[in-house]
Order: sequence, then C-alpha cells, then structure tokens
Amino acid sequence: MTLTISVTFILTLGWSELGSAIGLILGGILAAPAGALVVKHLPVRPLMIAVALVIIVTSAIRFF
Repeated sequence: MTLTISVTFILTLGWSELGSAIGLILGGILAAPAGALVVKHLPVRPLMIAVALVIIVTSAIRFF
C-alpha cells in the first residue's frame, strides 16, 4: 500500500518538483520513531483527546 501511494505521489508531482517534498519525507522519517515512543508510553485516552483537539483546531483555523 505504501509503495502504491509513493509511486502515485511521485508520478503526480513529477521528478522536477520532488525536491520540494524532501522536507516532508525527512520529517516523516524522523517523526515516526518519536511518535511510536510517545504512543507506547502514554495512555490511550489522553492521546485520543489530543488528536481530536489537533483536528478540531486545524479545521477551525480554515474557517477563519
């Protein structure tokens, strides 16, 4: 699944514009292990509340 998404992303974006996506790719690579550690050590309920708040706040910002 990840391979299909990556290939679609590259084909849609094109090789010339791939340089601008390098920051997103590197950020994802670095953030994934940190996220795994956070999820491993924190209780589920506070994490779900935090995720819900992030989604609500980022969605609310688009309205204003």
